[in-house]
Amino acid sequence: MKLLIAGVDQEGHVGRFLRQAAFERGIDVRIADTRRAMDGPRLVRGLCWRLARRPLRLGSFSRETVAMAEDFRPDVLLSTGIAPLAADALRRLRTMGIRLINDSTDDPWSAFNRSAWFLEALGCYDAVFTPRRSNLGDFVNLGLRDVRWLPFAYAPEVHFRDDSDAAEFTSDVAFVGGADADRVPLIASLIRVGHRVSLWGGYWHRFAATRAHARGHADAATLRRVLSHTKCALTLVRRSNRDGHAMRTYEVAAVGAPVLAEDTEEHREILGDDGDTALFFRNEFELLDRCAWLVTHPHEGRAMGERLMRRIREGRNTYGDRLDVMLGRSSDPSCR
Repeated sequence: MKLLIAGVDQEGHVGRFLRQAAFERGIDVRIADTRRAMDGPRLVRGLCWRLARRPLRLGSFSRETVAMAEDFRPDVLLSTGIAPLAADALRRLRTMGIRLINDSTDDPWSAFNRSAWFLEALGCYDAVFTPRRSNLGDFVNLGLRDVRWLPFAYAPEVHFRDDSDAAEFTSDVAFVGGADADRVPLIASLIRVGHRVSLWGGYWHRFAATRAHARGHADAATLRRVLSHTKCALTLVRRSNRDGHAMRTYEVAAVGAPVLAEDTEEHREILGDDGDTALFFRNEFELLDRCAWLVTHPHEGRAMGERLMRRIREGRNTYGDRLDVMLGRSSDPSCR
């Protein structure tokens, strides 16, 4: 089999994880790095997205991908997220006999992502896999016939426990992710009661309540150390994306961190029973109460994290497992 991936070819991104998984399965794989669609002056790129809701180099990247496919002749094109491939390019790929699949890592109908060109492009795909049940109906209403729920995953070569000495990464509470507006009050409440909070991701420095706890972006090695040396790994969904779980859900679990997760149906399905493999919260009161328990019971929290790690690793939850489903090599869409 030959597989062409259109995705971000960078550490920590789904495109890179899927590429590695394909390589390990002996699949002849190439990747069209979607970052090229955003090449250009930063100001111009920003204006193009804000005014036209499209990547600056949508047309040229689409043509480059078609040219790559004409040379490589893949059996399948697998795009990730809001892939910068225009509808006419996808129709051209289909005439070449290529099966077209989209792994919808971002919600196409969110306020930030919604764009006419991409909704038109979605109608050209043979199959769409979405990690959020909340928008299955939207895809069906768009006219897509093959739409399936497929949760996020973890990469065994990246997401594992790191017990090396890393005193600078210890914390009561660690969170890895962006400073969405709805997240800031929750984090601020943890800081206010005196927890040592470590924040990794974009924009935390913009808020007075969180600025002193902002640590910047975490590469893969840092992510492992942060999650392996915290008493409470806070696991939140992105509400603007209508998420029931997130990429971080599996990554935190695979590292074996003590998880305190936002209470959603998908989180409970993935992470297991409350008090056994994870703790859940529904409001600020429960967040503070359960976080305090984890901070004051580190041995119990670590044991809980280890049970969660076994649960995730003993299931079919790697990016390779997800790739098998998307390529029709497995019919198991479960998160176990």
